[in-house]
Amino acid sequence: MAFLRTAGAYGVTLSACFSASAAPLAAGPSVPDAHAAPYPQLRPAPYAAPIARADCVCWRLIQPDGTFPDSTLGEVTTPADGTGWAAGSRGEAPLLLGWNGHRWHERRIPLPADTLLEGVSAVSGKEAWAVGLGKDGTGRTAHLSGAKWVKGSLPGGRPVVPRAVEARTPNEAWVVGSTGGIAGNRAAAWRWNGKAWAAVPVRTGSGGNSELMAISSRSSEDAWAVGSAAPARQLLMRWNGKAWKSVNGPDLHGESTLADVVALESGEAWAVGTASPGPAGSASEVPLAERWDGKAWKVVEVPGVNGRFYSVAADGGTGIWAAGEDDAAHPLLAHWDGIRWDVSRPTLPQGADQGEVWAISHIPGTPYLRAVGWYARPGDRQRHAVTWTNSPRPR
Repeated sequence: MAFLRTAGAYGVTLSACFSASAAPLAAGPSVPDAHAAPYPQLRPAPYAAPIARADCVCWRLIQPDGTFPDSTLGEVTTPADGTGWAAGSRGEAPLLLGWNGHRWHERRIPLPADTLLEGVSAVSGKEAWAVGLGKDGTGRTAHLSGAKWVKGSLPGGRPVVPRAVEARTPNEAWVVGSTGGIAGNRAAAWRWNGKAWAAVPVRTGSGGNSELMAISSRSSEDAWAVGSAAPARQLLMRWNGKAWKSVNGPDLHGESTLADVVALESGEAWAVGTASPGPAGSASEVPLAERWDGKAWKVVEVPGVNGRFYSVAADGGTGIWAAGEDDAAHPLLAHWDGIRWDVSRPTLPQGADQGEVWAISHIPGTPYLRAVGWYARPGDRQRHAVTWTNSPRPR
């Protein structure tokens, strides 16, 4: 899944905001040069890092109004401080929450009850898109234009699997995911021109299965999409205004997949996911963060942490936030300020012992973000939707 400004060697600090139940932390490694750290140096390590001084950016819980048993939130969009949307599921039904500036409330979305809601993205409080997958293999959409959501669908044969949506303007939006057939799944993209969705060819250069999981654009002529391709390798695609082109990633040892990407106004881009640097079949996983510097993708190692990154967002300055879980199924948030990582463990509701941050979104014009995911309590087989923010409490 943004403010720590410290000087010194590249490395990691652990912020002072983690739950009271957090285990004691042992000393962890530092990296002399995180930009240049070769991927083979990534080693499974305890969720640990030396506690150091940090300008702590504490994350606080905001429980959605109402009771949401057997629920998760997998995507969030925040076009402005006083508005936003969060998408997920309750059981097998779609769950959509709206932010009114103070609380999250459930909102009706006109999609069939068997829709797996995968993504939501908003231009404003009155212009947004949501996408999901139906059990019948159709790619389903819902469009908010004004005050009412209107259902629709993506073109193409079945199955159509939309994984993410980005609404750039009322007349431009993207959906990425995959389409299936006898030959297997293939990475796919669709573009909204203000009137209709149209499929846009994605040539990955991979002969096996492939899928795009996320998209982020700077303009109508510059966008990044990421995902994975068989066998267990990452997929990086760039839109140049006319076509999607495959871009080489870092030379990684072991398996890796990418889950999210953010394109920054500076020209940089960041992609996050999961790497397995150990031998083939190894169960050890580490969060993976990669930075596009305008010429090439390079790994920015996250030392001292095992787990997975699922989401990445700008911090309102020159850094980024990444979100996910550690290897003990605890929520994980990490901030890169251009020098080092600051790793945080946001609090969980009382009595909860597990949770994950599945998505994070920056609030434009502020240094604040909103995050969403789930938590569970011991002995409770159901998950429960939850949200966090690093914005101050209203006064």
